[in-house]
Amino acid sequence: DNHIFTATAGSHAQILVWHLPDEEGSPTRLVEVLQGAHEEDIFHMSMVELSFGKTLVSVSKDGSFALWDPKLGNLLTYLNVLQNTKQGDAIDVAYEVTCASVVNDMLFLGLDSGRVVGYDLHAVVEAAVTESVAPAPAVQFQAHEKVTAIFAAVEEANKSKFKFTIEEEEEFESTHGVENDKYILLTGGHDGIVKQWMVFSRQVNQEPQDDTEEEPTSQQVWEHWPRLSNQRMPGRAHVFKGHRGPVTALVLSLGGKKNTRILSAGCDGTIRFWSNKNGKTMYSMDGFMNNINSLCLTKQTLVTNGMGDFVCVHDFDMDMDMEKAAGLELEW
Repeated sequence: DNHIFTATAGSHAQILVWHLPDEEGSPTRLVEVLQGAHEEDIFHMSMVELSFGKTLVSVSKDGSFALWDPKLGNLLTYLNVLQNTKQGDAIDVAYEVTCASVVNDMLFLGLDSGRVVGYDLHAVVEAAVTESVAPAPAVQFQAHEKVTAIFAAVEEANKSKFKFTIEEEEEFESTHGVENDKYILLTGGHDGIVKQWMVFSRQVNQEPQDDTEEEPTSQQVWEHWPRLSNQRMPGRAHVFKGHRGPVTALVLSLGGKKNTRILSAGCDGTIRFWSNKNGKTMYSMDGFMNNINSLCLTKQTLVTNGMGDFVCVHDFDMDMDMEKAAGLELEW
């Protein structure tokens, strides 16, 4: 259909689905209330395309995330991250989920314990359909003392080589065949530090456990990089330091090692543009009235909040004389 719908959520633990009018002057109509999955504030929603169609993902501070059928308004499944475990490693229920990012069929969550947790949404839905035990996180690792912002993007499929050095100062190189499951992940901490990670999957052959003549099976294993403080990213910086206070928002525009753009906002009232190669601040923007907690980046335009009730549009490819002739106010 050609109808346009939008969804809103907030402190009421409900999702409101609205029908936007086709004609100017027509009223906006509430068509659905989605509830029953969350108990606290919903702070993140994303629309993803899974194998069976479009799916709405919602995340709450209570540690739960839910998958919804946006057409029928049905709750497909939900899972409480703080009560989920992997290999006996329980995530402390005393912590909160602070931030989320969805890309393709992967959901990445940041916790105020400092951990990053990643879920394969296809596996979550499959477990619900087959009434199986909820899947453990595909990947989880300690990123900061407290994660305050997160952003994920897809890296182009290729053969990735990772160089790393261990304590004995011996250098190893391992090559992983990566098809479509390779992501660049940005995390921001309460200490003002931004970090860049690789999260990727690879197939590992498992030998039969008995003496039967069964063929070895293949299992998908998720990993993150770097894993140790003395390891480095291939051609990329891992740590970005400069904010004075917690990081509040992140955005990443992939364009290869040379053209990748990394932006972050912090409680210090600045937006920083980082060098992907060496992790240094290229330039920063300040003068905002409020905390910036939303960054939206297109090819030449950055959209932010941070100026009270205004939405700020920053155009990096504008003709100043043309914009002034159009009567636009270019300075606050």
